[in-house]
Amino acid sequence: MKLQSSENHIGGDDVIKVMYFAYLKDITGVKEEWLEIDGNLVRNVLNKIFEKYPKLKDAPIMVVVDKKIVKEDEVVEEGDEIRVYPPVCGG
Repeated sequence: MKLQSSENHIGGDDVIKVMYFAYLKDITGVKEEWLEIDGNLVRNVLNKIFEKYPKLKDAPIMVVVDKKIVKEDEVVEEGDEIRVYPPVCGG
């Protein structure tokens, strides 16, 4: 997975933009960031997030890739937008 260069890019070739929402921003201390990941699955992105922010391991989260809720074994491709939300319920 190789993303095109961006002025917000923090270096390296294997990076992906991750955005955090609601209380997850409080846990991470950032709204968005570029993470270098190994592999091309959602699981690989989550592993990197959990490595960097161990408190998120215990937090219920939902991962959205390009406006679609995804599972850990789905592929992340170049240019995908990764959003991490707390679970949402409505009524």
